[in-house]
Amino acid sequence: MTFLTLFFLILLIILPLIAYVFFSVYKEKKLRLLSYYLMEAITILLLTTIGHMYYYYVYNLNVLPNTKNLNTMIFILLGVTIILYIFNSISSRLKKTKKVSIQAVAVFFLIILLFLTWIIPLGHKYLYVNRLDTKEELFANPNEKSVVTDEDKNMMVALIDSSYDQLTRPRTGRTYDNYFHIRNNGSTPYNGNIYLTLFNEDNETTDVKLFKDVTVGPNSEQLLIETRKNSFQASEWNEQSFTTKQKVETFEALISGK
Repeated sequence: MTFLTLFFLILLIILPLIAYVFFSVYKEKKLRLLSYYLMEAITILLLTTIGHMYYYYVYNLNVLPNTKNLNTMIFILLGVTIILYIFNSISSRLKKTKKVSIQAVAVFFLIILLFLTWIIPLGHKYLYVNRLDTKEELFANPNEKSVVTDEDKNMMVALIDSSYDQLTRPRTGRTYDNYFHIRNNGSTPYNGNIYLTLFNEDNETTDVKLFKDVTVGPNSEQLLIETRKNSFQASEWNEQSFTTKQKVETFEALISGK
């Protein structure tokens, strides 16, 4: 969990406390603290639901993450919650203190699940739409740093973004997500291999990538995706070409085939 994500999580926890103290002390309102958390939860659910519906109807993005990833996330979170509850039960028995109730554990599980499967994906959808806008701008107005054009094959390759994911990856040991799109401006399908040579901010070669048997339909474009070694299937809004240890500033592309 990154600092930005942790900040928002802490903010959501303390806002009802601040509201409770303010209205209890200065406005002499007698609402319970739980009522403020309930109002916050309803407000967040309403606003995020509007956001998800917007991206669904305007950009045709699924409301929930990939089913397989969602099930994996629930399974892992449930396992962690059970382990924490068992640890607390053993610790409280040894120290002869009151253990955390099942209700509190269930609330914790639901809050974290909501945060990871509902709020975080909304942030990723926002970033995804920004990349779509950048892609359209680059293909319409290509520059030497971010776009390579092969006029003989009517093909273009563009570096849309190379950035650190501030929502889910901690700053220590971070990696950069890279998004490369390929566009076929011709009237016939393209099939071939794409070779990318990557350069960092010091114009030093950092890596070479090979995309085999890339097929792009006529007058269409798509994300270049490196073959994964695991079965993880990212949702459309956080699918990337590949990750690198260094930020990719510019690149060279060799487009073979026809």
